Amino acid sequence: MADVRPFRGLRYDAAKVAIGSVVTQPYDRITPEMQAAYYEASPSNVVRLILGREEPGNSGSGNKYTRAAEFLGRWLDEGVLVEDAEPAIYASTQVYEVDGKTYRRRGFVALLKLEPFGSGLIFPHERTFGKYKEDRLRLMRATQANLGHVFMLYSDPTLTISRVLEQLDAQGRPAVEVDALGVRHLLTPITDAEAIATITKVMADKQLFVADGHHRYETAVNYRDEMRRTHDEGGPYDWRMVTLVNMDDEGLVIRPTHRLVRSLRGFDPARVREKLAPFFAIEECAPDRLAGRLRPDRETQSRMALYTGGGTALLLTLSDRGTIPEPVRRAAAGPLLELDVTVLHGLILDHLLGMSREQQNEVGNIWYVPTIEEGLDGVRGGEYQAGFFVNPTRIDQVRAVASSGAVMPQKSTDFYPKLLTGLVMRRIAA
Repeated sequence: MADVRPFRGLRYDAAKVAIGSVVTQPYDRITPEMQAAYYEASPSNVVRLILGREEPGNSGSGNKYTRAAEFLGRWLDEGVLVEDAEPAIYASTQVYEVDGKTYRRRGFVALLKLEPFGSGLIFPHERTFGKYKEDRLRLMRATQANLGHVFMLYSDPTLTISRVLEQLDAQGRPAVEVDALGVRHLLTPITDAEAIATITKVMADKQLFVADGHHRYETAVNYRDEMRRTHDEGGPYDWRMVTLVNMDDEGLVIRPTHRLVRSLRGFDPARVREKLAPFFAIEECAPDRLAGRLRPDRETQSRMALYTGGGTALLLTLSDRGTIPEPVRRAAAGPLLELDVTVLHGLILDHLLGMSREQQNEVGNIWYVPTIEEGLDGVRGGEYQAGFFVNPTRIDQVRAVASSGAVMPQKSTDFYPKLLTGLVMRRIAA
């Protein structure tokens, strides 16, 4: 069962700081330029906790992790951060636009009892990498806190919790309201016993799917296991702060993540087209028309686009999944083979262009961008040999792949918008 409970959230005191100046995007979305801007925005910006600067003379006793713990302790002492007096579940809403349409994504922040992947309760959909988990584990050890969110999905076609959250929205202004990157973020503590009971009851029989924060979730499990070597089961380390959103709610949007590729040996666009021809119906398209042509005629089709420069892009529609070579099929059986990103990474990059999975995972060989325009510019500027443009992964595909026990290629989904870090946090020892 999915065991969720309220907790005493750690929040900034709006009387001492401007909330908009202290919150950030998730740590893995923060570029060096964004990090510098966050540092300038406020001396209390949460970036100092989640992604502190590397400084000269770092050591085991003085580094970005120990500095994060020092900042956290100081801000608590100064009252910049305050722990709520009463346990709550926190309604979390994002209001945003995509392609001219306004969406309202409703979810809630609560503690979730940790279970490892493979237990039948929590399902990942993307691969994780050891170096990132080690980084987050060192931060958790130092700060003893859940600073960022794990964004998780559940299925409830009855929308029972969504209605509870909608009623809360209608009651008045949220406790926190922040605009960031064109998205309005709302946070409201729920302390009503009946509402909390409804939420916990509905969640009791749910399976959960990790949307964003795979590394943070696995880190929490690793930290729990580490603590259990010297502590009894049932401590605060057995729980993790998560944000839960109903995948059946129409406010959930997945954006595509396009790929820019370099380091392809002997790259020749004409030869690439020859290699693609046995597997794809190829149609030339003006680059500025890709957005309107990328969607396939049928939901079951696989279509993507390739741009290597100049005034023409290529629309690639997979002719027949049955033509996919057996080595690729063995590596991506079942629902995984239905994904456009699997066709791209397995058939095109690996099998046809010779970029192995190891090379694909090497930093710098592939760059991920959210818009077609950024991808076209990356190729036109000469930094990348090719841009591959894909359709977004559908939520039913995420569910099918995760339920099967498989994992998608890296950056297969972009759940938009990202959850802000700093609206609410949680001290593990509290």
